[in-house]
Amino acid sequence: MSIIKLPILLLTFGLLLPDLLQSQPPTLTPQQTKRLADVGKLWGYIKYFHPYLQYKSINWDSAFAATVPNIIEATDKASYVKALQPWLDVLHDPITAVVPGMATGAQFSKENPSPTLATKDSILFVTIRNLKDLDNWQLAISTLQKIPRQLSDVRYLIFDLRPTQPYAWADLGGLLDYGNIEAGLCSGTLYKPSTRSIVHDGFVPERGGSSGGYSSFFKFNQISTINGTQKNPVPIAFLVNENMPLPAIALTLQDAGKALIVSEGALNLGNSNLAMRYSIADSVIISLRTGEVVRKNGKTAITPNAVLEKQSDLQVNLDKTVALLKAGIPAPTEGRESLPLESLPKMAGYPNDKRYPSLGNRVLAAAKIYTVINTFFVNKKLMDESWDKVYEQYLPRFVAARDSMEYAQAVAEMYAHIQDGHGFISSQVSATRKFVGQGVSPSVYGRVIENKFVITALVVDSVAKKEGLAVGDVILSINGKDILKLIDEQRPYQAASNYVTQTSYITNFLLCGDDGSTAALKIMDKDNKVKEVAVTRKRTYNKPFWEKKRVENAGPIFKLLSPEIGYVDMERLESNMIDSMLTTFKNTKGFIMDMRGYPKGTAWGLAPRLSTKNILDGALFTRLQPSVPDISADGNEVSATTTTVSFMQKLPTTTDWRYTGKTVMLMNETTQSQAEHSGLFFKAANNTTFIGSQTAGANGDVTNFNIPGFTNLSFSGQNVSYPNGQTMQRKGLVPDIVVKPTIKGIRAGKDEVLERAVVFLKTGK
Repeated sequence: MSIIKLPILLLTFGLLLPDLLQSQPPTLTPQQTKRLADVGKLWGYIKYFHPYLQYKSINWDSAFAATVPNIIEATDKASYVKALQPWLDVLHDPITAVVPGMATGAQFSKENPSPTLATKDSILFVTIRNLKDLDNWQLAISTLQKIPRQLSDVRYLIFDLRPTQPYAWADLGGLLDYGNIEAGLCSGTLYKPSTRSIVHDGFVPERGGSSGGYSSFFKFNQISTINGTQKNPVPIAFLVNENMPLPAIALTLQDAGKALIVSEGALNLGNSNLAMRYSIADSVIISLRTGEVVRKNGKTAITPNAVLEKQSDLQVNLDKTVALLKAGIPAPTEGRESLPLESLPKMAGYPNDKRYPSLGNRVLAAAKIYTVINTFFVNKKLMDESWDKVYEQYLPRFVAARDSMEYAQAVAEMYAHIQDGHGFISSQVSATRKFVGQGVSPSVYGRVIENKFVITALVVDSVAKKEGLAVGDVILSINGKDILKLIDEQRPYQAASNYVTQTSYITNFLLCGDDGSTAALKIMDKDNKVKEVAVTRKRTYNKPFWEKKRVENAGPIFKLLSPEIGYVDMERLESNMIDSMLTTFKNTKGFIMDMRGYPKGTAWGLAPRLSTKNILDGALFTRLQPSVPDISADGNEVSATTTTVSFMQKLPTTTDWRYTGKTVMLMNETTQSQAEHSGLFFKAANNTTFIGSQTAGANGDVTNFNIPGFTNLSFSGQNVSYPNGQTMQRKGLVPDIVVKPTIKGIRAGKDEVLERAVVFLKTGK
């Protein structure tokens, strides 16, 4: 549902002159395609869910584009990883990284089982060398639960958490929490660090606005506390290496001035609720940050008290940790720091753009198209094909594109697969379309009726007649090309929710061309005579397509067809005319709402006056609210992680008098978006009868995003259904009485859909 005029732009990329080739684009092998596709997905997961990108100065898109050639040139797993890690390093985040190969239990040494507890020189040492042992939770917990009882006999406690190998599922923090061991390490009330992660409530449009109310924000987990039970608390140190995820209790105690954190190299937070791990091409494991810690003092940074170089002799750094602990723990910082950024900024375009982007930026475009639709398009489940397969199918086309035309075609052809009537493509560069040229209009407008392209309106009456054209003429070819074949040639480039609407989109511009150009048409007139005519396109003939298609309807906006039946052109009706219109129709048996076009937001004022009830369900809205990437550990898509948010839109209430006669709504493939939404309101208000043919099947507040190439792409940001959940996307509104125009009727000057509505209001049938 959108309250803006729909700018149906099929393909508007600049191509007046051939582009200078930057270099011969590579041709991808299946393995290169898989690697590049997976890295493109990783770009998207990080782009929309990594917190740093929301408030730190990191040009993530440019970094991705720069690493694309290195990904393509990788010859094996080692060179693939070598290309990946420098790109991930621009985040300055040790959590988001390529993870060394995960060990299996058989690879672990069993010489030093862990955890082990040992006391020496009044220090209790808790040692973990083998993370696999933590899989046996009951045994591990029973060992760790001995710690609080032993603190009365020691002066210090050191957790030596330096396992010899990483292990994917180790969770010491979970063990300490589950075993209620944390409380036994401290006294008093201590605050656990909270976390925050990104939540997207729909997709915020990157150009202009939307009536969808979409937003992106940081969601905070509830702050919890630890009520310490230890009567003899002692200073504690946590000595960790890159193989051990830091348990949250370490941060709690550090913030309270009760513990030190000592790290051999970078801290590891990968196995917590801040991150996820999954596999990409070549069985490479990626650790991906999805949130960040928020500490009691407001800090998001996690800083160890000391960072030590790794030593071959483990005792060296253990002795240093003992010395640091005995030297004393710093007091906690007083006061609270302000958090960086709570709501996410709106993304701008690509300022250094070119209509023929570089190799890296073309791959970036494909990755962004994939990611935005995969993550935010609630109607993806209604698409006929796997979106992942579409991505891998078209990615090589983006790479191999030799100029802006081939790039534009790759974008349009890939995007057409979303099968959404709001899937518009627009650009800031001068427009041209493959096969048909630029959008300057001739003197006539046509539609496909009974599988023939028929002139249905004379946009400039005097010119059209002079050129030898009339309403009802069938156009057989244009410039020697069969008109129906020409339509079919355009289908791969045109996104639409259904076949009839796709045909309508294409025919809106099928006769257009350069200003002043001439087109040769072969037509068949009402006497079935075939003749050749020439039509000239002129900018002065131009009208928006929604005006071209019904220029013959230039009479009153609303009128009485008879004392019993009223008629209103909903495309031209303004909200301030509703009361006057209903007063005119007050004594009628019923009136006809002609919704074969785009209305002006009148349903909100009109629908309540058609019902005797005050509270009615109008439409069911559903949109996606993702907070983490929708992937499993093996890199496959899952569906359980993305939240779906639904709400019922009620009809507005009114204190004005109500119209109690019957109402009919006329519709066809040009009934789209707000027009379809109006139909839902009218159906809910008084069971308005729908007469006509299939509508566009595209409703749900439009949103959009930018890709390189001065290009913007739109899609339906929400799914809008009947109140009972019956989907309307792709299917459209369901006519109660199906009526389609015929060539015979058009030639006779009849509006057969309108005539059928009159019969219905007169007879009830």
